[in-house]
Amino acid sequence: MAPLAGAIVAGFTWGMITSASPNLPSASAGAPTSSAPVAAPSATAFPKPTTEAVAVPKVVAEEAPAPPENDIAADVVDDQDWGEPFVDDQWPIDEKGDGCAAPVWPAAAPGAPRVLLIGDSLFRNARGMLEESLAANGWVPTVRCWGAKGTDWGVGQVERARELEQLPSTVVLSFGTNDIWWLGIPMEDAVDQMMASLGTERDVYWVNLWYNQSAYDALPDPGPANDILEAKAAEYPNLHVIDFSSAFQGLASAGVDVGWTDGVHLNDTANALRTEIIVAALNN
Repeated sequence: MAPLAGAIVAGFTWGMITSASPNLPSASAGAPTSSAPVAAPSATAFPKPTTEAVAVPKVVAEEAPAPPENDIAADVVDDQDWGEPFVDDQWPIDEKGDGCAAPVWPAAAPGAPRVLLIGDSLFRNARGMLEESLAANGWVPTVRCWGAKGTDWGVGQVERARELEQLPSTVVLSFGTNDIWWLGIPMEDAVDQMMASLGTERDVYWVNLWYNQSAYDALPDPGPANDILEAKAAEYPNLHVIDFSSAFQGLASAGVDVGWTDGVHLNDTANALRTEIIVAALNN
């Protein structure tokens, strides 16, 4: 499937990343900000400010091919009734400051549109923003995140969620940077590994990569990894690419202060943008 870039960027609601927005708090208290100065062509492609929450239709999965006999993903749990929130009591203790707090599976009525977000430090640093914005748009989010992790760790989180019967019909992923940077996992292998675990019965949204390659000597060009992700979306009908790369560059070119704190981790404006396009993709 083609990436969700053009429609999302063109429909980006500028009011969602302003300080006046009720749905997007700061990504993390005291987080430093940085700018990414670039040439600034006209920004007339962006719509007028708005702070209205986007209406939330239930996501309808695309028709997928019949799963193989050994498919393990026909375990959608959206219709289960959870009267009390559940906290994963096997979540590890964060001794180095890399992790997130334990994931919470909120109480929700049967049929509530749940979404499971699994990712690295980019989800960790925007977790509060993601949870509040998704909840404001009618979603029931659960976040499993840990800094410096790759897709192999993410597959383990899928299996843990499946064990707890907490693997819903919509999953959002934030992986790839650590895989291709220092873990040595090719993007093609990372996607295949994750999709084999998630199967064909749910919509999978994968946020593509964008960072300042010059910030670290060993950082590879994110372009080839993003190309692989798009190719894999054509191979897996239930995989959808959220094109953060194009959204970031589009706003940067318009003179908006999207940037990083260290070349990889995002400033508040960029975290707000990433949150906005994730919510827009799920609502679409």
